[in-house]
Order: sequence, then structure tokens, then C-alpha cells
Amino acid sequence: MYQIAILAAIFVIGLVIAYAGNRLHKPIEYAIKFLVQVAVGVVAIIIFNVIFTPFDFKLAINPITAVITGQLGIPGFAALIIIKLLIA
Repeated sequence: MYQIAILAAIFVIGLVIAYAGNRLHKPIEYAIKFLVQVAVGVVAIIIFNVIFTPFDFKLAINPITAVITGQLGIPGFAALIIIKLLIA
């Protein structure tokens, strides 16, 4: 009796996963693209910090600066530098 209920539950869960998999393809694709862009932003900030550390100028690496640099690209990166110059 319990084996039939377990098999039916596994079958229903499999159908739900198959249906959700088709529906979640685009959101997962966008999430992966976002994470890759943020990772590129972090790498850009790290490279900038390595180059400009001898000049005593560094940008903080945190989620906000990573997202700004990753999503906005060079204009966002330039904005971070300008903000850092104005504040410091």
C-alpha cells in the first residue's frame, strides 16, 4: 500500500520538476548572466586595486560596488572612481 503511494508521489514530483524546469529556464539564465557580470565587476575592481595600490588609491570590494561595476560596466566603474575622489 505504501509503495504505491510513494511511487505516485515520486511521479507527481517528477512531473512538477519537469514542468517547473521549462518555466524556470529563462529566470535561471538571467540569474547566471547577472552573477557572471558581478564576477567580472569584482575582477575589474581587484585589478584596479592591484594597479593603483602603490598610489594609495583603492576601491572597496563589496556587493554594491561589484553590482555597480558589473551591471553598468565602464561608466559605473568611472562613477565609483569619481565618487571615491569626491568623498576622500
